[in-house]
Amino acid sequence: MAVLPTATHVNHHQEFTECDLGSAAQSRRESRQAVQADPERAPDLPGLLPRLNDTDEVWCLLEFEFWLYALRNPTIRARVAELYRHFRSQLAPLAAPFASDELEPDEVVAATIALYHGLTLQWHSDPHALRPDLVARVLRAVGQQNAPAPAASTRNGSTHPRENR
Repeated sequence: MAVLPTATHVNHHQEFTECDLGSAAQSRRESRQAVQADPERAPDLPGLLPRLNDTDEVWCLLEFEFWLYALRNPTIRARVAELYRHFRSQLAPLAAPFASDELEPDEVVAATIALYHGLTLQWHSDPHALRPDLVARVLRAVGQQNAPAPAASTRNGSTHPRENR
């Protein structure tokens, strides 16, 4: 029999999540200071992400039970929605390097959270099927897709197509 989350569970979930967010916000502040000191040094968002095996199965199950409860309870749903709006806004600056014309930084954060939650479930059901760093690797691949292509030089060394005729 499943145990339904109570108001205490909601508060614990918020406290744990805010603790995680606090760590991420601290990392964000440190990254911003580092970038200001050395603009060539960008924060490594994929390196900050937890690995799939960092969450124990009990916490994973509790989190999904909590989500189900929140979706059925409008008051809790509103609190969870506000909490995740806060997460997205706080983490969006770290996701900016992975954004594009079609993908806003807060959407990168939302997709990364969803990817982590879904892959954590898959990892717990079949740990040998996925490498624990999959979320970070996917985010790096997105970043590579959004990186400007290096200008290809041609036979006369110019990168401008008309100068190479």
